[in-house]
Amino acid sequence: MIDYFILSILCVLFLVSALLCFITITKKWKWLGATIVIIFIMGNVLLLVKHHQEMQNITRLSPDMKHILSLKQNR
Repeated sequence: MIDYFILSILCVLFLVSALLCFITITKKWKWLGATIVIIFIMGNVLLLVKHHQEMQNITRLSPDMKHILSLKQNR
């Protein structure tokens, strides 16, 4: 689930950079677009942190060092 937030941030950054390369826009619209992108990224980062805090990862190694038990538990 964490990958979704990072992937959506990267997609938005690449789309905005492509738009800036191919479309000529005024300074006012650049500031408006940058503000919207920053708000979007901040929202995704907050959701990423919140989602990460809700999950507890438990990892244990077997006595013979051949197997790993990995569990995710909701808090």
